Amino acid sequence: MQAVGSLFSSGGFGGGGGASPDGAPTGSDFNMADNTGGFGLANSLGLLRAGTSAISALSAFTMSSAQAQSLDMEAADENIAARGDYIQAQQKSNAINTAYNQVVGQQLAVASAGGVDVGSGSVQEAGRQARTKADQAITVAQTDAQTDASLRQARAGVLQASASITRTTGILSGISDIAKGALNFAQIGAPLPGGD
Repeated sequence: MQAVGSLFSSGGFGGGGGASPDGAPTGSDFNMADNTGGFGLANSLGLLRAGTSAISALSAFTMSSAQAQSLDMEAADENIAARGDYIQAQQKSNAINTAYNQVVGQQLAVASAGGVDVGSGSVQEAGRQARTKADQAITVAQTDAQTDASLRQARAGVLQASASITRTTGILSGISDIAKGALNFAQIGAPLPGGD
């Protein structure tokens, strides 16, 4: 009889066991299941939130990097266009000087053919007027080029600044996402991988 009583006592069918004498689960069994299940759920939620934060951070880095690269490319295009404006202005100035030389040459040829002294006041005045018009045209071309180039360079500077801000914003956003994920993970209380 003592052996039977000991069997019931050590086998868990008494007050300290996991089931009642009729085989039904006791309250301690439910508590153990709840505790085990709750720990696993918290751990899963922690990992899920940490993973979501990592994905969000990576997305922020990627998107900001792509946007910044696009802005940098636009800025580079503007700088190239600005140099192109100066080159075009120089080419236009060269063309104007070429046209001036042709006009003066024609004037001298006509004067010489008509028996007019090419050193006379009228011929010299015609040459001075042609030079004045040529210089005015060159000034306009250079001024327009300077204005256009300055506007392009200013736009390039704005684009470069925007690219820098975009990169910084992406980095800060990514860091914030990672910090939020770590905070949520810690608040849930799930153990870190490899922890005790």
